[in-house]
Amino acid sequence: MPRAFLVLDGQHRLWGYQKCSQRHRVPVAIYEGLSRAEEARLFIDINTNQRGVPAALLLDIKHLAEIESSREQILREMFDRLQRDAKSPLAGKLSATKSLSGKISRVTFNKALSTAIGSGILFEADEPTRYKLVLNYLNAFEAELPDKRLLQKSAFFEAIFETIDEVVRSTMALHGNAKKESIQRVIRPLASLDFGKGAIGKTLPSKKAIVALMQTALRKNLPISEELL
Repeated sequence: MPRAFLVLDGQHRLWGYQKCSQRHRVPVAIYEGLSRAEEARLFIDINTNQRGVPAALLLDIKHLAEIESSREQILREMFDRLQRDAKSPLAGKLSATKSLSGKISRVTFNKALSTAIGSGILFEADEPTRYKLVLNYLNAFEAELPDKRLLQKSAFFEAIFETIDEVVRSTMALHGNAKKESIQRVIRPLASLDFGKGAIGKTLPSKKAIVALMQTALRKNLPISEELL
């Protein structure tokens, strides 16, 4: 058939563009003179060997494509600021586009903070207050942890943000503020827990196990005085 060609991959996209009322520029790869066997091998390669874009890179470029949600925008801006801020314990310890040993990736960061900023005390705060609160929280843990490298462990990092609401509300109730020093007093029993020495090479407990340990310690060490009743 004159001017006919075989679409090896992306037929549904081609059909969609045919139905589209707007014109778009579409990048394509064209192969000429392939035998039937070569076409079949190429089809197999495309559908079995292609590598997906890393999740961290997708998150990093979503704002360029103008498709990120408001929550993703908040997380991106906070991630970037914590990476740059000289007062941040995570400065230089975050990885935006890929997973690296000893660094918190954007995927892990978003997973850890997504729920926290979607409800509770971080949701209620405005942007400057939210950032300062997260910074105080991280600095409090950095100051209290015997091994600072725990902050760069995914399971531990996710766990501390699962307990942030409980910690900050306890701090406010006991000390009337959420300053770093006040948060330190509340998390001191948490930071001194034995987490299986995961930070020095042994297996760290799961996030769920770490959260359970922290919540038990937090509630055990929260004093109830007559003034609170």
